[in-house]
Amino acid sequence: FSVGDVCSKITVAADEDSKIIKSYDASMPMHEAMARRVSYVIAPDGKILYEYTSLSPDQHVENTLRALKAWAAQHPQQ
Repeated sequence: FSVGDVCSKITVAADEDSKIIKSYDASMPMHEAMARRVSYVIAPDGKILYEYTSLSPDQHVENTLRALKAWAAQHPQQ
């Protein structure tokens, strides 16, 4: 995907031992080694500002951008 579709412009990572999935409580209920489709907006201080969970990818970008813009409006210096 990264090499063919976006010419390596994004970083792709693997979570082989599910540490990241577990640390964000993002595992699927019936299959703990698989992550739910969840998007986060994380502030520079590491605080999770917004979380959106849906199996459908349709609203993830729109919703997270809205949350990011709201945060940015309240923090113009950061």
